[in-house]
Amino acid sequence: MRKLALSSRLRSWLVVGVVAFIVATSLVLHSGRHLILSPGAHLQDIPWRHTSGDSNASPSGDSDKPSEGDPPIVAAPPNPPTAPGTPELPSAPNAATDSFLHLLVPATSSNKHLCRLIASLTALDYPTPVFIHWGRPEAENPYVQHLAKVEGILDYLNDIEKTNGDDLVLILDGYDILVQLPPSLIIQRYYDVIGRANARVRDRLGQKKMEEHGIYQSVVFGADKICWPEDATSPNCWAVPDSTMPSYTFGPQTDTGEWRHHNRPRWLNSGTIIGKVREVRDLFEGTLNRIQSRYIFDSDQYYFAQIWGEQEYARTLLAEGSLRDKTRTLWISDGYQGEGHEETLELVEPALSPGQKTEYHITLDYESKLFQTTAYYHQYLGWRQYDAGESEQPNNGSTSGSDLWPCISQDIIDSPKPLLGRRDVGSDLGDALREDPTWRSVPLGTNAATGEVFGILHFTPPKTLRDLWWPRMWYLPYMKALVKGISSSQIERDGECGQELITETEDGRRWHKFDYGSRAARESGKTCVGGGMADTGKWISWELLCDAFESSVHLDYE
Repeated sequence: MRKLALSSRLRSWLVVGVVAFIVATSLVLHSGRHLILSPGAHLQDIPWRHTSGDSNASPSGDSDKPSEGDPPIVAAPPNPPTAPGTPELPSAPNAATDSFLHLLVPATSSNKHLCRLIASLTALDYPTPVFIHWGRPEAENPYVQHLAKVEGILDYLNDIEKTNGDDLVLILDGYDILVQLPPSLIIQRYYDVIGRANARVRDRLGQKKMEEHGIYQSVVFGADKICWPEDATSPNCWAVPDSTMPSYTFGPQTDTGEWRHHNRPRWLNSGTIIGKVREVRDLFEGTLNRIQSRYIFDSDQYYFAQIWGEQEYARTLLAEGSLRDKTRTLWISDGYQGEGHEETLELVEPALSPGQKTEYHITLDYESKLFQTTAYYHQYLGWRQYDAGESEQPNNGSTSGSDLWPCISQDIIDSPKPLLGRRDVGSDLGDALREDPTWRSVPLGTNAATGEVFGILHFTPPKTLRDLWWPRMWYLPYMKALVKGISSSQIERDGECGQELITETEDGRRWHKFDYGSRAARESGKTCVGGGMADTGKWISWELLCDAFESSVHLDYE
């Protein structure tokens, strides 16, 4: 009996040991698998080897193309996934995790358009903006200018990445953007956009491949209706995913290319970016390397789009094994009034180098939940007061406006009332707010094609809309009182300014404003709102920034 018990125990230990060995072996093998792009563009799995990131190979030239003797091209390992919606993330890593939203604005000097952006940020209680490359002269050489913009943002991200890698950073162009919805909605919608994007990738690649190759979505750009700079044969334009909008959104000519305003948005615009600090930092580092080694076009957007195109090309190879169709029959535009012709073009496949990193976790906000561009889109944008029967309708020339307008979304209805966080900014604003505006009672810019009240408006061409549409913004009736309150420095808060809670998200994070300039503002006796922080560390007050432009901000609105 004793021998039998001992034998059973030994057998149990043996079984446990074998199982542990199998599990440990599978984990080692699993962690050693990564995306491989062989010279023949076929996929195979081999143990992961460390690579040094973007090798910055030239997109053309025989010396950069893999030969038979070259090792396979390996996509360098990304950082551990941290984005919401990522398959590897637990639903609530820490119920008490505090994180921050950073706001970066590339701007070298002030003008009325920057002051309108600052006023809109103040009205909606955003974090204090950090002005990138502030006070430095515009370089005559476009290469130097674009390099400085990317370098300046990367320097800031490098400073905070080690301790704040899981924070969110929002990057907005300084001279052609207005915000319409509060940062709480921007954060919540970011989570929604990322979650949906990860679901699409999962449907395409499967959970296993996503985990094996470190693929997930984390960095969101605004979406354009045209690929710019235009080159139909480049991966920037053809390798990117289809739009998530219905294929008939703009009628029978949708996506034919004959009329650009009938295109669904599916191309990257670099004027608006939001993402986790760690992944955005990696992206800017890769972009800087690309500009330094392959500068051929005067647009930072071109290099961001290149990197995205290569990411999507690599994902296509992972999904399909090779590029099956290497030609595209496209409508080549010869003008802006629908002129053009069809042409079958040979696609240019990226010449990826051994060890080149291709995964940067980029996706787009196709439906304008976060970012709304205006180029070839303004015909479908209008302002609506949702508790009124009549409103300004978009002029698309085809469908009656009343059939286009959706109901206001629930996330806006559930948000705190407009200007609730700004009622401490002077007695004049308090008097103006006695009517107690709600989100239903103020006019809201809306995309009639997607049904979304957009969060942030980006004036891509035509730039004339910056002046035409500023009077339409819902906060203009309160802007004069808001500006007066900011200028008089009569701000009182409970506790430290600049660390206020914005919102809480489903992953257990509590999101706060990261006001880089708050301490400098307090030490200089200024308020913590209405100004900004130069990337040199100097606090810049509203008076210094915008005294000369105040009439262009409030338009003497009575």
